[in-house]
Amino acid sequence: ELTTGHPLIDAEHRELVRLGEKLMRSSFSARTTEKAARTLDEIVRKVNKHFDDELLVLAEYGYDDYDGHRRIHAEI
Repeated sequence: ELTTGHPLIDAEHRELVRLGEKLMRSSFSARTTEKAARTLDEIVRKVNKHFDDELLVLAEYGYDDYDGHRRIHAEI
């Protein structure tokens, strides 16, 4: 479940799922490599932004395991 109740985080989760589905569809395209590479680049950019946004929200709310969550992001 990716719903957190925070509008920004939930919107980013939906966008990342949409991009993952787009990447899967592009793998069946005649121009697989070019299309998939563009989509993958977009996913990486948006995941990095999402991680930054998520950590800001967690800090704002005083999340108890902020450091642990930050470490998880760093490992990904």
